[in-house]
Amino acid sequence: MATSRFEINRLSQDELKYEILIKGFEDVGNVTEMRATLRGLFKAEKAGTSFTYPEYQIAFGVDKQAITSKIAKLTALIADLSPETVASYSKKFASKLRHILERCQRAKLTTPEKEVTQQLLVAGILRLDCKFSDRVKSLRRRSTVAIALRDLFDVSTEPVEEGDNSAEEGTVAETRKSLAKAIQLQKEGVSLKMSAHPFTFEEDSRSVEDKFKEIQNSLDSSSSPIGSKGKRNKNLRQCSF
Repeated sequence: MATSRFEINRLSQDELKYEILIKGFEDVGNVTEMRATLRGLFKAEKAGTSFTYPEYQIAFGVDKQAITSKIAKLTALIADLSPETVASYSKKFASKLRHILERCQRAKLTTPEKEVTQQLLVAGILRLDCKFSDRVKSLRRRSTVAIALRDLFDVSTEPVEEGDNSAEEGTVAETRKSLAKAIQLQKEGVSLKMSAHPFTFEEDSRSVEDKFKEIQNSLDSSSSPIGSKGKRNKNLRQCSF
């Protein structure tokens, strides 16, 4: 019997009992002792020691029920995944998936109907593997986007001191301030001309602060509504980015 590739410590008590039983051991004690026994057997197998294990005697119905139950639990585990639990759940999922796949492959098939059932169970197990991978990828994408948005739009509530030449003020802080102002103006209906570089405006002799002040002055000096094509639009054309 080939050495399994699951991690023994990731298996639950009933899964350990099954792995012990098929190797000819009825009862070797508690969970810690079962893990120690399995670990010793796997180590010996890996070293080339040959063991004679008993013929597989578990009824197909028992295997089917156990595997179906494990599939349901792994489905719930996938649903409960979060960015914080991906690392720890990945090894647990892989070990339990390997366990039920091997159990399904060992099942006693005495009729064509049981063979079909086994094939369906194997297909269900393999689908779980795909669902887990897709879920992990989705969570990682969402986490990356969330962090990027937080870093870009989380404008600090602490005032920035004038004359501070730190790298934070000169890069991230100024970018965040500009973004916040640009978003506010866009909400008011002002069309801004952006440069090719993301999150920056086209450079000229004026500072970003001066540009926004000029736009604000243009807005204040006009009494026409935002959507009109009168004086306001003319002023905006004169101070576009």
